[in-house]
Amino acid sequence: MAIPRNLVYVFACVILFAFLGMLFIVYTERDLKSFISMDGSSELVVRENLVVHPLFEHLKNAVPAIDAIPYLDADDITPKKFYQEYLTNSLPFTMVDGCRDWPAFELWQNLSYLGEHFGNRSVLVMKLGQSADQSETRTMFGKRYTFGEFVNLTGAVDAKGNQQLYYVRNEMLFSRTLAADIVRPVFISKALRSRHTGLTVWPSFDDRKPEFSNRERYVCVVAGIEEFRLVSPVFKQNLYSGVLEELRPNETPLDFFKNVNESQFPLFKEAKVLRQILTPGDCLFIPAFYWSQSMTHHEIPSDMSVFVTFEYESHSEMLNLLFEAIDQGVLEN
Repeated sequence: MAIPRNLVYVFACVILFAFLGMLFIVYTERDLKSFISMDGSSELVVRENLVVHPLFEHLKNAVPAIDAIPYLDADDITPKKFYQEYLTNSLPFTMVDGCRDWPAFELWQNLSYLGEHFGNRSVLVMKLGQSADQSETRTMFGKRYTFGEFVNLTGAVDAKGNQQLYYVRNEMLFSRTLAADIVRPVFISKALRSRHTGLTVWPSFDDRKPEFSNRERYVCVVAGIEEFRLVSPVFKQNLYSGVLEELRPNETPLDFFKNVNESQFPLFKEAKVLRQILTPGDCLFIPAFYWSQSMTHHEIPSDMSVFVTFEYESHSEMLNLLFEAIDQGVLEN
């Protein structure tokens, strides 16, 4: 007996709906309920009154709080002082002229030097472009090139004569020559295991998002002026990280450089955002589990910041496990 044509159409629609739902879940990591209830709006909506978990209230009282990131000189820090006063207390600090004596401080001012000694390495190059209303500069897409090709791309212009903007972010330094141009911070290396050393070269653009990392980071600016904004992990829920279904556990919908709508995100007003501007030669220690966001200060759009990021294992595996449990919902209620 033949199957009625209308029933075939119904089965086809069900199969298509299931397929689209599967794609939605895989690529957005949201649940099917979000797929069914999508209203076409890209704006996040807080559907209920949220309160901060008592665990975070306890952490705010237990962890030392600072109103500003302190400045240190190289003579002020030892491995013991770093470990006891900053690492175990999860406190950031700025090392004034922390990399000014590096060979890189003189040699890396010219991208052609980096291209000469790093040019054959494959790196992920991100292209920047204007938003539809021309109000923001955003990442358009990424493609793998050699670093030498990236250097050539930075001076390219399009058919209208506009300079094209590209960047590379935290690419591992494989070059022995470039590795010899930098000096690892001894006071950190004696306390922690190194996991990654990366090179970032980028101009100013608008769509940089706050980043969360479970690694201790030490960022040294070789060229350009970079402003950082940091938020301690004790304010995790104040950043609406892990409380919105639309986002991954370590993502926040907020931008630390823009005015936050406190009527939509009322918990944010309790978060403490630490600000620091790094000039060439300065370094910044960012403790593990902090959120960080940066912005490049520039005179012309093509001005570049060049900096090196040293990443180390978290000093506390217990903290690592604690935040994993929080993100997986193990500690809820």
